[in-house]
Amino acid sequence: MIARKRYISFASCLFLVAVSCTQRTEAPEKTVDTISITTTSSPLLWTDDELSAESHSDKRAEELFDDFLYNYVQDTVMQRERAVFPIQELQLDGSTHNISEAEWSKDYRFTPADYTTTLYNSEAEMSINEDTALQQASVEKIYIERQYITAYDFTRNNKRWNLISIRNLSFADSDLKDFLLFYSRFATDEAFSSKSLSRSIHISITDPDDESQNIEGFINREQWPTVAPVLPDGVIMNVRYGQQYQHSRRILMEKTSMGDGMSETLTFAKGNRGWELVGYEN
Repeated sequence: MIARKRYISFASCLFLVAVSCTQRTEAPEKTVDTISITTTSSPLLWTDDELSAESHSDKRAEELFDDFLYNYVQDTVMQRERAVFPIQELQLDGSTHNISEAEWSKDYRFTPADYTTTLYNSEAEMSINEDTALQQASVEKIYIERQYITAYDFTRNNKRWNLISIRNLSFADSDLKDFLLFYSRFATDEAFSSKSLSRSIHISITDPDDESQNIEGFINREQWPTVAPVLPDGVIMNVRYGQQYQHSRRILMEKTSMGDGMSETLTFAKGNRGWELVGYEN
């Protein structure tokens, strides 16, 4: 699934934000400003010419885990080459199984995706993927409806990323348990998701009439469907660069297309009513 955006006209958004700010007394007064933004290239985004010119062992493809992952998820040969066999796999029941190279070849494990979904605790944490000193990372395949996770653990040795182990765990055994149980309903139950919207939702979206400009302000629950994106569901990926979520009361879900670098971020916060969607940015 490729990240998609739904746009509203600039004039309509101005009206929605203005109405929200004048009618709701509990939200802080806001004015709608049009600000210029600078677009930077995602480290996941390589051109076809760059991909054909670079080998998998090139320094650039190893410094950042994102660059390595971009190649890895699309290349079954690379997946086998970068696995340290036998790979120990932890099963849901707590038992372990060693996967040989022959077993891996017959059982293709890592499914390519058109996008990555990464969960952060704060905006400050969102730059962790740019750390060139990173030596460990994990990619989690989260099965939303079946409520379990398969985690692929990587280490960087001699400047090369390699897969060393696989872990299968239920939501109950994850430090993301609380949020994932909420999100599994939010992404699949329309009635539940409607009840899980904040009274005032902050938005920061690209102006469809001028992509160098942002539209920023607040909307209420009733206006959310006008700007709501396609939610990640089914089987989603979470890239862990070291994030821990044991006592998280705020989760930023960043969805980045691996094809064109487009990204969008859903912000959730936990309050007295439980988890709620409080912000959206693209």
